[in-house]
Amino acid sequence: MERRSMGSARVPIVVASVVVVIAAVLVVASIRPAGSSPPSVASTASPSTASFGATGLALVGGPAAGYEMRVPASWKQATPIYAGAQRWVGGDATVMVSYGASIFEGGGITQCGPRSPEVPTCMKETYTYSIPYDPERDGVGPLVIDGYLRDRCTGGCKVKVAETTLGGERAQRASTITAGVRATYVATFHDRRPVIVYWSEPEEAVDDIRLDGMLGSFRFIDAQVPSPTPFLDPTELVRYEDAKLGYEIMVPRFWGEGSDHANWERVHDFGSGIGFGTRTYPALSISVGTSHGSVAVCQGTDHRCNTIIATDLASLEASLVGKPEGFPGREAAGDAVLAGHDARFKRPRYRNELASHGEFGIGGNVAGNCLGCPGMLYHLYTVVAGRPVVISIDWWTLAFGALPSEYTGRILSSFRFLDR
Repeated sequence: MERRSMGSARVPIVVASVVVVIAAVLVVASIRPAGSSPPSVASTASPSTASFGATGLALVGGPAAGYEMRVPASWKQATPIYAGAQRWVGGDATVMVSYGASIFEGGGITQCGPRSPEVPTCMKETYTYSIPYDPERDGVGPLVIDGYLRDRCTGGCKVKVAETTLGGERAQRASTITAGVRATYVATFHDRRPVIVYWSEPEEAVDDIRLDGMLGSFRFIDAQVPSPTPFLDPTELVRYEDAKLGYEIMVPRFWGEGSDHANWERVHDFGSGIGFGTRTYPALSISVGTSHGSVAVCQGTDHRCNTIIATDLASLEASLVGKPEGFPGREAAGDAVLAGHDARFKRPRYRNELASHGEFGIGGNVAGNCLGCPGMLYHLYTVVAGRPVVISIDWWTLAFGALPSEYTGRILSSFRFLDR
């Protein structure tokens, strides 16, 4: 088999399956590409902060942590709850600094708060980039965290929000009082990594001057050696060519080169979808048949492949399933064009049918009630010179906006057959 290649280096996939919340909140305040300078922000420190100095405070952190700040000298460093989340405690008071992973490496960070009957004390949150990546908006502070804080109270906490800075970065400051404890958060991004400083203390013991002194002392310590790896936009569409099967397509860099479907050399999978019914299905799959009409169709709740014979669009459409049998709702189908050839699309009807679907039958808003149903697929297919071609996309990746309609349209529009 001839070697298949992509036009650019592989980048590990960074889009993971979402299994908890219906509306995945992509926090996209802004992200700077590596190597750029932080924005110039005027200090918002109060006069009391500026004159507080370091009296009674000890320096913690350091180059290994990537930051330093001052905490009360009598406080002790506590055992970290999670890696990347350092704590210092004094009596009933706690300060914690969480320094998360790059948004291009999942954007994971530990968030903690006062005890709550409904929300875990600590939980892992992820802040990633938008698709397509926008360097002017994705991953630079402030990091909006007040929604997380509101959810810590039955019926919603009353949260006070203000703009501030942390280590020179624009940040959000959010605080609330719950069960006699005041919790304060200052959150931002630095070098595309989420950073949260969390401080809690009994309401009657709150000392804002001391807190402002601690926050005002915070500064980032960046590695002095520049990374040898140049920045590559993970959402850039790069060329994939399959010379043996005779086609090429532009796919997102973060999908990598993909892989052959197990035991089916004429089926190629790319990446992994994200959504309520995705599970372990590929984000996109391309199946190219023979000139005799034989083609592997991979679908269903287990994404199993079966060989069928389809010599025209009607027979091919009859074998394709966008919505597995037994799940509620109907399928939608319509005409399309693929690589200049007459084509058809077929998909679940979990969309607002009044919305524009575009040339490939994608678009509109989520509608329907099958949020846990696996095996939902969007199919785009044609038959050229007796050879069936099927492009299948994980439906929930489309339905929940992980791939915007315009972006998906660019992928599908790029598909073409190679000259022989």
